[in-house]
Amino acid sequence: MPRIPVESRNKFAILGMLSHEPLTGYDLKKRMEFTIGFFWPDLSFSKIYPNLKKLEVEELVRMKKIEGENRPDRKIYTITEKGRLELKEWISLPIDMEKSRNMFSIMQELLLKLFFGGITSVEDSIEFISISAEQFKQSQNLLEQFEVNLKENLKNSDDHYYFLTTVLMGIEVSKAVISWSKKAKELLKEIN
Repeated sequence: MPRIPVESRNKFAILGMLSHEPLTGYDLKKRMEFTIGFFWPDLSFSKIYPNLKKLEVEELVRMKKIEGENRPDRKIYTITEKGRLELKEWISLPIDMEKSRNMFSIMQELLLKLFFGGITSVEDSIEFISISAEQFKQSQNLLEQFEVNLKENLKNSDDHYYFLTTVLMGIEVSKAVISWSKKAKELLKEIN
């Protein structure tokens, strides 16, 4: 499964926000700042409006213009059924960790998909979390191999000490995601 570039994933961030309520571009930006803005790269107005235009052309959102008295017209965007289906399909795809070893980018996508997980079933979200935890376990195993190798070669170069600090952080982040996944699955099981 090819990894979707962040620019394309921005479209899913916008669709996800619109899956909750119709919004203007301005309201969309403000909602994003105080919700997904804590883990998703900044979507500035210069990115939001071109994305909204593309989504409208793709018939994933619908725009309704509301004329304003003594103020500019407002454009309200609403997700379409086609948009909901595409969002749901994207959320159900596992994250392709083979294409990118960037753990923080992977975590951003994981969080974005889970934030909008309500559009899928609880079972699908739990399965997605399980798959993601397994992927992080594989990363942890790989990083632990790097750790062993670096520890065996620390005296060969001072740089190895610095390399090891980054590997150790990767191991700890992987462990934290795995631990979190257990709690997240238990929490979601309370929905049913």
